[in-house]
Amino acid sequence: MAEAGSVLNDVREQLSSAVSHLKAGNLEEAIVALKNLLDRDPENEVAQGLLAAIRCDLGLHERGAEGFSKLLERNPGNPLTRIQLGLAQRAAGQRDLALATWKPGVEAKEAAALYWSGLVHYENGAPEEARKMLASAAAVTGPDHPFYPAVQRLLALLEGS
Repeated sequence: MAEAGSVLNDVREQLSSAVSHLKAGNLEEAIVALKNLLDRDPENEVAQGLLAAIRCDLGLHERGAEGFSKLLERNPGNPLTRIQLGLAQRAAGQRDLALATWKPGVEAKEAAALYWSGLVHYENGAPEEARKMLASAAAVTGPDHPFYPAVQRLLALLEGS
């Protein structure tokens, strides 16, 4: 039992170290800390997600998408991982794949999935589909929601086109 507590404390310390490096902008040190943590605890979803996000921040969108995809396979109901995977796919130029990734969120009327899908449809030159997604996003958000101003700006832009 004492050994399990020691392992847990070690994992917490390594995760704390990685986060400290991230906050300081030391991505290389954060990556090393996360890889060390994953050597010790390969199933640690927080470390896997942070490593995938760092890879995206470094412009390694396909590698980041691979990391988010593995996380989503293990936990398919995680909407944050689904959004992050789609964003990585979009950044890698895989817009249609991003739309497919966000589809369950769109069907569940999740604001982030609706917003990002609307934006990608707009980028793909499909204004009617974009308008439909963004109108749905507007219906599930309100003025206090973080996506609301962006949704309203895009809807106004679409009305002008």
